[in-house]
Amino acid sequence: MPYADQARQHLSNYKRQTLRVLEDGEWRKQGPKYSHILPDWEGGLNLLEPFREEMNTYLSARVKKHRGFHHLNSSQAMALNLFYPALQSAPMQRCLTQALADSDRTIADWHFEWVADSKEGTNFDLHLELDTGENVYVEVKFTESSFGTASEKRTDGAYQAKLDGIYRDRLADKVIPEFLELDAFCRHYQLLRNISYAGSGSRVVFVVPAGNTSAQRHARQVLDHALLPGVSGISLVTVEKIHEALAAAAVEDARLDLHYRQFKDKYLWGDTEK
Repeated sequence: MPYADQARQHLSNYKRQTLRVLEDGEWRKQGPKYSHILPDWEGGLNLLEPFREEMNTYLSARVKKHRGFHHLNSSQAMALNLFYPALQSAPMQRCLTQALADSDRTIADWHFEWVADSKEGTNFDLHLELDTGENVYVEVKFTESSFGTASEKRTDGAYQAKLDGIYRDRLADKVIPEFLELDAFCRHYQLLRNISYAGSGSRVVFVVPAGNTSAQRHARQVLDHALLPGVSGISLVTVEKIHEALAAAAVEDARLDLHYRQFKDKYLWGDTEK
């Protein structure tokens, strides 16, 4: 069974058995209902209980929810559940930067749904500014089968203009020329846009569940075959690896420990962590 189908089946059971929500939610307004989707008014339950109140307050004040936030397979909700609690204390922050960026530096500032360059427009799920001034840009996928491609409704002229006017210069010292041709650029649009932010003082990290082999494979097509020799600061990390590190660091704090045990129950239903 494909990973996305496994996830929806698991989350449907989670909705009924853990959240005690029996009503199904709509895919879109006035659209069909599915068992892995919460009713829109219950969307806040997509955030795990130990930090739910704080995360919902943060969202209301600072972040626009995605249209599908009430879907239990929302990658936005998963990113908040994975990262937000760890950002609330210095020891957990150091654990997080170690897992994401192999660094023990302190986080000076952090943002979810971060747009670093309003003219270019790329949105990252999480941005960390370290005390060294280094930036860590994080992009998260959950059940998506791939990273974003150019719209099927695209006009080649519009994407050629983006490639020539913005990305060719930004990517020229990062990827081989074949990936700067229009077809390849459109097939790997989101990955290449994100990679364009890597460089001196900046890292880009892609986070995907180990079981989502389709999205993992798409990322690897670029990370293993597109990057020029010597290019660094771009990595693919599993959700399981990050969770394992955070859960180990959380055992001395009852609230954090409960949170990351609940995270595992919701998102990591397989037998192993990788």
